[in-house]
Formats: sequence, C-alpha cells, structure tokens
Amino acid sequence: MDKNKVRIIILVIWPFLYLFPLSSGFISMGNDFDAIYFSYKKYIFEFSEDNYIPLWNPVEGAGYSLVYNPFASFFYLPSWINFILLKIKGTFSLYDYLLYTISGLSIFNIGLYYWLKRFSFNLNQTFFSVLIISCGLLTTGFLKFPNAVHSFAWFPIIMLGIDNALNKKIKNSFILIFFGFTFLLTAGYPYFVAYSVFLFAFYIFFSYFYAISFENYERGIKFFLKFIIIIFFPFFLGLILSSPWLLGVKEILDLTVDRNVISYEFSTQHKFNLEHVIASWIYPVASNTAGRYSLGILTTIFIISYLLTFFIYKKKDKRELYLFSTSIIFLIFINSMAASGDSMLFNFMWKEIDFIQQLRTWPRINILLIPFICLFLTLSINHLIRTNFLKDNLTFKFNNLLFFTLIFLVILIGQLYFYLNDIQSSYWEIWQKKRFEFAGEILGFPFKNILNLFNGEIHIIFLLLTSLIVIYIIKFNESFLKNKFLLLFFLLFTSIELFTISNLQWSLHKWKTVNTEEKIDIKSDFTNAINKSRISSYVYGNEFFRSKAFQINNFESWGNDNHNKIIRKYIKLNNYLKPNISEESIKNFNYFFGMDNINKRIFITKNINYDEIDGFVNDSLNFNPNILNYKDSLNNYYGNEISINLELKEDGWVSFIDNYDPFWVAYVNGKKTEITKLFGSYKSVKVFKGINKIKFIYKPFNFKILYNFIY
Repeated sequence: MDKNKVRIIILVIWPFLYLFPLSSGFISMGNDFDAIYFSYKKYIFEFSEDNYIPLWNPVEGAGYSLVYNPFASFFYLPSWINFILLKIKGTFSLYDYLLYTISGLSIFNIGLYYWLKRFSFNLNQTFFSVLIISCGLLTTGFLKFPNAVHSFAWFPIIMLGIDNALNKKIKNSFILIFFGFTFLLTAGYPYFVAYSVFLFAFYIFFSYFYAISFENYERGIKFFLKFIIIIFFPFFLGLILSSPWLLGVKEILDLTVDRNVISYEFSTQHKFNLEHVIASWIYPVASNTAGRYSLGILTTIFIISYLLTFFIYKKKDKRELYLFSTSIIFLIFINSMAASGDSMLFNFMWKEIDFIQQLRTWPRINILLIPFICLFLTLSINHLIRTNFLKDNLTFKFNNLLFFTLIFLVILIGQLYFYLNDIQSSYWEIWQKKRFEFAGEILGFPFKNILNLFNGEIHIIFLLLTSLIVIYIIKFNESFLKNKFLLLFFLLFTSIELFTISNLQWSLHKWKTVNTEEKIDIKSDFTNAINKSRISSYVYGNEFFRSKAFQINNFESWGNDNHNKIIRKYIKLNNYLKPNISEESIKNFNYFFGMDNINKRIFITKNINYDEIDGFVNDSLNFNPNILNYKDSLNNYYGNEISINLELKEDGWVSFIDNYDPFWVAYVNGKKTEITKLFGSYKSVKVFKGINKIKFIYKPFNFKILYNFIY
C-alpha cells in the first residue's frame, strides 16, 4: 500500500487509539458534553425518528428555540450521521456521541497533514508532528464541547483551499472552502466562527506572499485581485447558505442572559496572560484551562532549542525565515488577544470592534495557534536532524551539553516556582484533580500513587527524564538522530506524558462503562417535563424535573433574559426569596410558574397590563373561562404548535406562559393575530366573546416551506 495512504489511515484512527479510555466506552466525557450537547442531539434525533422535526423546545426554562440554538447544531450536516446510526441501530447513546466527537479530531488531522504538505516538509516529520498535536491538552480539552471540535476541524481544510486557489486548482479550492466554511458556520460554536476572522484574514496574506516569494507566482495587484475573487465566492456562498440560521442564532443570542451583555467586565473575565503562556509550555497545571496548548516537555525542548538557535544557523533559507517570522507575529498577536484585559492590543480592539465586545473566554482563541504550532514543531524536528543536533553549520560553536543544561535549569526553576507556590488553575483544582484521585482509588496500588503525580509533579519528572535522554544522545549515541526511530520515540514519549491528562480532563465525576445500547423514551420524558415548573432547579430550591433527555433545563445563564428578569423580581442571585415578599405573592409566583401541583400554563384574563404577577393571577382566577380542550392541548404539544379552544362570555386575553421570540405567529379563528408580550417575555393574544380557536405556531423563516410541506 502507498505510504501516504497508510499515513492517512493512521491519522484517522490515531485519535481513537490515543483516547482509548473514551473511545472504548470505559469512561465518558462530562462537563457540558453530556449535560448540554448530548441532551440536544438526543432530543432532536429521538423525535425525528418519529417523523417529527422539533423546532422549539418548550421544556427548556420557559421555552427556547431549538433550531436556532447553537448547542443543537441543527444544520450541521455531518452530525446527522448520528441519526443514520439511530435508524440502523435503534439507539443513539452517549457512546455514539463520544465517537462522533472524536471523529472531529480525525478530520482535523487529515486537514492539518495536507496543509503542511504544501510547504514541502519531510512527510515523516510532518506526519509525526500532526500526531503529537492531536495529543495536546487544548485539542483534547475541547472534547467537552463537541461543537467546538467539529468547528476547528475545518480550519486547516479551509486554509488548504486558500492555498489551492493560488495553485489555480479552482474547483478543488471551491469545494474545500465552501464545504469547510459552511460546516464551520453551522457546527454550532460561535466563538470559533468569530475567531476565524483573524485566522483567515491573516492566512490569505500569509499564503499569497509565500506563493509570490518562493513558488514563482506572478506578482502584482492583478494576480492578487484574481486570487481574492477566486476565494471570495466559496466564502460568500457558504455565508449566504448559512445566513438564515446565523440570523436566527443572532435573534436568540440577543434574548439570552449572558450573551447579550456588552461590558468590559464581561469580555475580560477570563485571561491568558504571560504567566499562563509560560505555564502552558512547562507546567500546564498552572495554566488557564481554556487556552493551554501544552504538548509535553520534549516538544517544548525541541521548539525552544529551535527558536534559540535559528538565527545563528548559517544555512537559513529565506523560505524558512518567512515561515518562522510570520508565524511568530501571529503567535504574538493571538496571545495578546487571549490575554484580554491584560493586553493593550486587546483593550484597543475592544473599543474599536463591536463583535469583540460580545465575546468572553478569550483564551479559547488559542485554538487558532494549533496549526502554526504544528508548523513550528515540524520546523524544529527538521532543524534538529538537519543540523546534527546543533553541532554543524552554526555561526559559532558552543557546548551542546551546557546549552541544554541551561534550558533544563530555566524550565526547572519555572516549574518549581509554580509547584512550590501551589499555583494551579481553578478548573484544575475543582475538576481534573478529583479525576486523578478517583481513578487512583478505583485502580488501586500502584496506579494510585502514579496518578497522584499528575497533579503537577509529573511534569517535573518528565523534564528530568528528558534531560537524561538528551545527555545520552549528546554523549553516547548521536547517530540516534539520523534514525527514523527518533520520531517514533518522540511520539511515544510525549503521548505517554500527556495520555492520562488528555483522557481524564473533563471526564465524568465517576468512571463507568458507557451504555452503548441506551434507549430513552423521549415522549414519556417530554410529558413529564412539560408538566413541571418553568424555573430552573437552581432557583428557590425547586426540584425541577430532570431526565437524561432534558438536563438542559438547569442552565439559567443560557435562558431567556426577559424570563429571568421576572424571576429576579422575587428571587435573589443566591436563589433565596427576596425579603418582604408576602405569602400571597409567593403563592401567586408559584402558581404562575407551575411550581405547584396545578402546573398551569395557559391563563385567561380580562387584561394583561400588569406590573406584577399578583394582579395578573388574581385577574385569571376571577375570569374563569371555559377552556374546551385544555388537557388535550398540552398533551399534544411538543413545541412547534399548540391549539387552544375556549368559550368566553366577554372579551379578554389568552396568555401562554412560554417565551416569545420573533418567529412565533398566532391565529385566532383562522385570522393571523398580533402577539403581545406579557411581562415582556410570554405570548398573549386578544380573544373575543364566544368560541375562540387559537393557534400558536413556531415558524422559523428558513423552515417556512418545509413547515408548510410537513404540516
């Protein structure tokens, strides 16, 4: 078999092999993985199996768009492979979703490999660099966000498409950019869509100047404009195709609690400053988890030695100098943005660029660095082998052993500084550390003692092991560098160092075998959920209904802002009742939000112009109309539409305690009727004396044709 085909096969299967505890189903991801992302997919696919397409989720708080919720990634076509598996197997389990998420790393590996081939590196060196990169703590750390993995997976593919445009492979370029960009936009991770603006803007110029400088392409504005036009069309078409969904996403983000706040404090609450950069390379325990791009001590040593010796190497070619210098510029820029409020550059851009104000957790922008760190690693390996371990072709001679000793000492001092001062990221303290402790208890001696080392000591140990290896090579076996075995050893050594951390970070609180045949009765769960409160379980001690299908109900910070403002009139941020609220008001509050056994969702009142819930509830109790189909209306309600029939002795209002968004429409006796927002959040329509047939329908504008076809 062709060697390149073998490499591709290994690149595809490597994430599954390396992440064996996850891919085997022995452990499962936690954090947002199961509580949010899997819940949405389970909801969509289980309903879709019954030929029902859920567009609105009425059991998330007081109602929330499903089709426009980025978490659900409704329009991301690769995710529907899970639905196909559901149809074949009859189940869609957490394990299936784990494998799907890991497959994003396989896509990323292939794209990264083919992109690096563009620079004519040794293919073996390129191949091993990509394998190491996929072991890194940043790429594997995003497994808790499946949508994030399937977003950055397309970065190198789009970059390759840009390169192909320069090579006049127009058809190939169009396919790579169009599909890559469309999938990036629809994968459901808005952070990476926003960050990609920096990546692609930089890379367009990076690729162009590389082509005209080192690949004998024609120069001049005419060629550049032609290049821009070629890549513009697939980007533009991908944006146009995705725009209905993107506009819908923007609509609901504007209604969301912590996504519509524009403040400096909001944008800068997470930082990845110089201390975190240093820690990420030498002692990741102390680095901000959101942005650490740790790749093991040996990788760090290789890259540092390359950076320190590059400019004293005699035979620098201009191509390598270009790759080196431009990559450094990009690394500095991105790290400056990741530092957020600690960076002058970020502070300037925050004031000048609106979309930056909408984002937080800026350390995650470091994902843009991964392709260029892989480029650096490939350059480093190539440099190490080419220069015979920094002995030949240097501007001046120096003692290799002393050189590396100094590097080791500096790193060791840095590690001891973090270790002795007990500097650890908050997430490491409350999340990862517990996983090592639990795993040690399960596995027993000697694993218990070994895993305890992964609290930080392991990085010091691997530094010492690395120093011994380097001393051995320098003093006794320099020929080792010329052997292909070096690359394999490099891979194994680094993957062993990172293995436990990469597989354990963000795993569930308890290890368990993932149920591969899990079957959830989605409709039964839905019926139970629809009959429970519209307030999060975190509020007022309320025991909100939770199931495997509807854990998404708990996340108040992702809920409708108007809905939560009403709640906060009565509930303090610590989830206790505010003082001086009467017993009657508490009773009315519980009645309105379904926190009692009555669980009322539909209210009929004479008026809706009330400032407080008390007046509205009292009005509804006095009005007492005849709802002809109350029980059936809720029993047949799954989110997309609800029908209410009632008979009134006088004019009034019918209010459905379910959140409003711009894509809801209402009909009274077949006539389209304006929806009025009750308390700024819920849906109300005017009704009249006699029999009224009311229908609320959720009609997302990009679903209107499909909706009319189905219903």
